[in-house]
Amino acid sequence: MDTYIYAGEFTVAAKEVETVPFQFKLENHDIDVENNKIYLKTHVFIDHSVDAYDEDEVQVYKTE
Repeated sequence: MDTYIYAGEFTVAAKEVETVPFQFKLENHDIDVENNKIYLKTHVFIDHSVDAYDEDEVQVYKTE
């Protein structure tokens, strides 16, 4: 399993949306061609609050 960590500290005001772009090259990783899926897991820490965790499944299609 490969892990990428984006650690940043910033302030998000009420009703604002913060987008954190990232990218990585799939060809540099072993992708299970039978499942064709990768999973993105996120953990957000908010000071004086409950941490937020999320997991999303992303379909991956190999084109040649």
